[in-house]
Amino acid sequence: MAIKKVKAFLYPRISTLEQQAGFGIERQISTVMEFLTEAQLPASLGYQLDPENYEWLESDLGKSAYKGHNFTSGQLGLFKNKVVNGEITEGVLLIKNVDRFSRLPDYEAIAHFNALISRGIDVIEVESGQVFSTKIDGTLSKLSIAIEHSHQESKRKARLSTKNWAKMKKVALEENKALKNNCPMWLSIVDEQYVINNNIVDTINYMFVKFVEGYGGATLVRHLNDTGRLLNGKRWSTVSMYHTLRNRRLIGFIKDTLYYPVVVPM
Repeated sequence: MAIKKVKAFLYPRISTLEQQAGFGIERQISTVMEFLTEAQLPASLGYQLDPENYEWLESDLGKSAYKGHNFTSGQLGLFKNKVVNGEITEGVLLIKNVDRFSRLPDYEAIAHFNALISRGIDVIEVESGQVFSTKIDGTLSKLSIAIEHSHQESKRKARLSTKNWAKMKKVALEENKALKNNCPMWLSIVDEQYVINNNIVDTINYMFVKFVEGYGGATLVRHLNDTGRLLNGKRWSTVSMYHTLRNRRLIGFIKDTLYYPVVVPM
């Protein structure tokens, strides 16, 4: 008998603090895609993932999972609402790890997970291979432990990162130096000053021009890849394309303060 194949929904997310610390979303995308193509799930689930049938949920860049913003105003929240409303009735949500989904306190986070799992959308933590599903005994207790660890770790990191980041930005502005831990891919740092990578900047500006001309997301990604205009040697995805298009660092800003060379005309 043929094994049932189900659709995967892939969700990458980095917070503002993670972006500031230089963590890239491309690594998450690569990790999740590798899992999708190679995963062998427990037989008790009654299905396997279909590597050819998947959908990327747009990254909730900068929307805090610690404060629940990825649910109140993010794409993950829209996905959950579609499940609750019956628009999506089957599938698997792939996340790199539990804290990509939520860093809320345990009861709040469990409610969000349960809204999906109880309606037939299993959740898989790619990093550990753990499947959270009503079809597998004991996964609720494992999920609770992971959620509590994620929330406590987030509290600790938030306190440290906010304090350290504020200090580094202040020093960078006062001494006219580059921010070493938050260097965009189109810049490098030489003698504490930014140097522009013209090849990457040319590709990004070309992408903006084609987007303004009316190229749709999938068409533009295909065009960039087919013409060899790659992202640091890697093929573009719709997630990495939209993430780049919305990156305010291209016009020099972190929030409302100018820190970087402007590489895309405003």
